[in-house]
Amino acid sequence: MILSCCGWIGSFLFSVCAIPQSWKCYKDKNAHGISWTFLALWFFGEILTFIYVLFTIHSLPLLLNYVISMLGLLCIIYFKIVGEIKKPEFKGAYLCAYPKGCGKRQNHMCDLLEPCERYIPYKGE
Repeated sequence: MILSCCGWIGSFLFSVCAIPQSWKCYKDKNAHGISWTFLALWFFGEILTFIYVLFTIHSLPLLLNYVISMLGLLCIIYFKIVGEIKKPEFKGAYLCAYPKGCGKRQNHMCDLLEPCERYIPYKGE
């Protein structure tokens, strides 16, 4: 009974560990800080272990763990792909030309895709 509880609790904890990163990727609409190597290793590890558990061990806690983890992983991969497609092209830095700034702060550096209406290209020091 104790071992069964340990298995359920451990599987639950492992399955929800992808949720915070998935949520962060959802909020940011990208996964720039996560490497493709990590995602590939995690993905194939989850798939292969799921197949092993499905056909040999038949453990419901483990199967649920891998299904939930794969859903979180697929969410992260989705935002990694979307983030790569929509990756902003760096256009350099711009010094806001508004005397008091444009509402952000005075004399701020702006590296936005669409800089302030009035800007001065910044050439550096």
